[in-house]
Amino acid sequence: MDGFHKKKLLKDLFFLSISFFVAVVLVRSGLVHEFARHTDGWGFLGIFIAGMGFSSAFTAAPATVVLFELAQDFSPIWLFVIVAALGAMTTDLIIFRFLRDGLDEDITYLVEHSTNLARFRAMFHSRLFYWFGTLVAALVIASPLPDEFGLALFGLLRLDKKKFIPVSLFMNSIGIFIIALAAKIITD
Repeated sequence: MDGFHKKKLLKDLFFLSISFFVAVVLVRSGLVHEFARHTDGWGFLGIFIAGMGFSSAFTAAPATVVLFELAQDFSPIWLFVIVAALGAMTTDLIIFRFLRDGLDEDITYLVEHSTNLARFRAMFHSRLFYWFGTLVAALVIASPLPDEFGLALFGLLRLDKKKFIPVSLFMNSIGIFIIALAAKIITD
């Protein structure tokens, strides 16, 4: 790995670590609860914005906590999930549209500089990799983990935007539903 790509990877890991640190500080200080209380008055807009944060590496951890807080008092749960998932899908589309090429470039760089180049390239063009990669990418999008890795995989797999939109909406809905359900169970 050359210096440029190593620096980029370290920078991304640094910002991801900062995101988790900020989430912990916000939760421990009570600021997330305050923010959620103020956002609660925003109704659907607040839920949509929190959902938008669910998809980005730098805001996933704090957004998960805010979604958890907002879901505790919101009913019906299915409406909460749809609005938040639409926000997450919006962010995914933005990332997919503008950052996909950069992430795809990084993965391509890693593939081309592997020691077993021919085997590695053949694996990326196999049908098994397409289905397995699609499954892994979809699971990453459903989880509170940052979606960028899943979006990079979708970019590498050359997934069409028309197929990407329902997959993103559905998988984000599953992840947000689990968060909302946990919030309801804990508060009951």
